[in-house]
Amino acid sequence: MHRSARTSVRRTATLVAALALVPALAAPAVAGSRVVLDARDDVVRVDEGGGNPTPAPGSSNADFLTTTFTQTATRVVIKAEFTDLRRTGRRLTVSVDMRDPDHHKTTAGVVATRHDREGTAFLMTGRGRDIACPTRLKVSYSRNTVRVGFPRSCVGDPRFLQFRALSEEVRRTWKHTYLDNALSLGVDQRFWTRRVYVD
Repeated sequence: MHRSARTSVRRTATLVAALALVPALAAPAVAGSRVVLDARDDVVRVDEGGGNPTPAPGSSNADFLTTTFTQTATRVVIKAEFTDLRRTGRRLTVSVDMRDPDHHKTTAGVVATRHDREGTAFLMTGRGRDIACPTRLKVSYSRNTVRVGFPRSCVGDPRFLQFRALSEEVRRTWKHTYLDNALSLGVDQRFWTRRVYVD
């Protein structure tokens, strides 16, 4: 079930990697949660394979507004709010990378398709292997939000986590995708959040 979902998340990462390689920035700590604001109308259209990045103003469906990353004593929760979340297009993917104190990476993926608008959530290692973990997903088109949570033990009960997130929208054709970086105006600027400690 997760093979196509993993492929989608891997493809998003490959598209971004094809655009540029930017070193991550060190950041100070934040306890409990971190709220990140993103500018409107900063979605970028890319050709298949990641080429020819072009600004795509008005692409509200994949356009992050705010993303909240939370770590409690028992759970990790990510909530993303979009400009206008709609039941359109072939696929919407939200990919959230997490990094622990040892720089081990885990990805939480959400994939909603025209055949399943409520979406599927999953966790995988930095090498793309499934992590058996009970995830909770809520895609609310009325509130323009995607919320996914899972037990903190699924990522090793880390002392802190850092996050970064991307969205990808596929519309009528697979020849183009629309990307947005939740932490930056540019999809190629792959910064991490500040450290989020257990609340």
